[in-house]
Amino acid sequence: MSPPPPPDPHAASLHRAQERLAAGDPVAAGRLLDAVLAAAPDHAEALFHRAVVAVAGNRPAEGEALLARCVAVRPAWAEAHLRLGQLRLLLDDVAGAEAAFGAAAALAPADPRAVGGLAEALRRGGRDFAGLVRARRRLVELMPTDVEHRLRLGYTLRSGDLAADADAAYRGALAVDPGNLVARWHLFQHPPVAPFADAAQEQAFAARWADGVAWFEQLDLRRTPAREIERALLTATDFALHYQPGALRAERSRYADLLARLAHAAIPAPTARPRPPGMRRRIALVSAFFRRHSVTRVLGGLLRALDAERFEIGVFHLDPQQDAETAQWRALAARYVGGQHGPAAWLEALASFGADAVVFLDLGMDPLSQVLACYRSAPVQLALWGHPITTGHATIDHFVSADLMEVEAPAEHYRETLHRLPHLGTCFSAPRPAARPPRADGEVHFLLAQMLMKITPQQDDLLARIAERLPQARFHVLPSVRAHLCEALAARLERAFAARGLDAARHVRVARNLPEAEFHAFAAGMDVNLDSIGWSGGVSTLDLLAQGLPTVTVDTPTLRGRQSAGILRRAGVTGTICADADAWVEAAVALGRDRDRREALRERLLAARERLYDDPVPAAAFADLLLDLVPTP
Repeated sequence: MSPPPPPDPHAASLHRAQERLAAGDPVAAGRLLDAVLAAAPDHAEALFHRAVVAVAGNRPAEGEALLARCVAVRPAWAEAHLRLGQLRLLLDDVAGAEAAFGAAAALAPADPRAVGGLAEALRRGGRDFAGLVRARRRLVELMPTDVEHRLRLGYTLRSGDLAADADAAYRGALAVDPGNLVARWHLFQHPPVAPFADAAQEQAFAARWADGVAWFEQLDLRRTPAREIERALLTATDFALHYQPGALRAERSRYADLLARLAHAAIPAPTARPRPPGMRRRIALVSAFFRRHSVTRVLGGLLRALDAERFEIGVFHLDPQQDAETAQWRALAARYVGGQHGPAAWLEALASFGADAVVFLDLGMDPLSQVLACYRSAPVQLALWGHPITTGHATIDHFVSADLMEVEAPAEHYRETLHRLPHLGTCFSAPRPAARPPRADGEVHFLLAQMLMKITPQQDDLLARIAERLPQARFHVLPSVRAHLCEALAARLERAFAARGLDAARHVRVARNLPEAEFHAFAAGMDVNLDSIGWSGGVSTLDLLAQGLPTVTVDTPTLRGRQSAGILRRAGVTGTICADADAWVEAAVALGRDRDRREALRERLLAARERLYDDPVPAAAFADLLLDLVPTP
């Protein structure tokens, strides 16, 4: 039997130091602890409590150094690792915090503080998604009746596009708290599977969405805490619904009316104030995407062309992410507001700017912007086609679309008054064509470069029909950055090809989508671009036509399904605009069989670059529209 450890000669001093700390006298405690450390520099408990004194004196860096020494001396002390992790997070040493919390969780796996700290460090670090999921799941195991941990698990899983697992996490939250608004808001707006396996799953989601809206419509807001309502509204949009067929005006209007009812119950409108003096028309631009993003690639040229002598621009960037393009928007603006703020703060910022008009770039893509759109922050409010579907908001007066992308009489598609800018409604900067790689493999390479939600189960069989008639067809599908989603789509395509007696492995390559420069280089080796049907390519089509890549598209009745067709009309190359899915297959097969026609189309598209890109006409028309709609100050 081992002899007991000798008594600690500094125990009395440590005890008195702790008493002084408890009594709110860190100075006296520090003197006692300094005396101990002078005699025993590696005394773990003295280092620990001296760190506590340093933190109490607002010296976190000193406390971190002391705790680092402490855990070096006593590496099995979980509490010291835990405190070290907390300080490192405070000091923005995320990697160091992750290591400290990881050690604490390994030593005390049942301590939710250690596991929760690890989860927060992993979230902020963004390097180990699988580790973050494990930590979130462990917190649910440790505290199964804590709804917050279930919600955070759901957020995490949803951020990784793990639809079924996220669905289960939110259902777990409702099992604990059946009235939880955040869980319910997520559940009805996000499909429980991705991708949809078949049309029946698509229809089931539409029914689930309608049931979810109905549940919130009957909610008694007098008995619902405002904070819970606000928190729910900021976690999701009805984005997935927009991939359903049809104009969806009724659905979008119903949803926007629900949003407005919920928002006004939770977030009071700011006090109206007089417009600040000035001779120029004051325009507020609102988006979460004032950075390198498809929204600003499409619309940035219109907005940057606004004459500073006639317009005073405020940029309200609703997201903390910034890049080099953000700096350009900051320089453009008479007033720039960015960062992470709640809706009330954003509404106050808009009110203080005193805009004559508010322009929302992309309503429907970001939860915060759609909440702000529930309020009238200016006499005139417009939505641009950065998200190509009616906003549904009664507070949005005008929707600005593109002439060549609309049907002849589309007014029934919009709750807003529709305005059609000339041509493509954009001043899109011309991408630089990538060099075409040499190829002599005898195959025909088709590119399908649309995001996963645009590739419906109905389109799978269309690819199989092309391959059935064109054995040399090779399809390159780039639906997502997520490997598991690529694998799920590949499995679905395999079933569609097998139903026609074809081996999908011979014809189809599903891979993660690529960064912009790599995508352009990859696309340069393709023969034909196959557009998605129902929601066509927009930015991707403009990028690909800049390389002269022949594009096959279906002209559908709504703006979001007509973008590629409009771009081809502007290019003067209309022979690959199809009336329906059968014609889409026929056009793809015909192009695959006729190399000379493909090359001729490529030359025509390259010759049309001046018509497609850097077009000043829509920008001038947008400025004129603002002058017409906004009264003189």
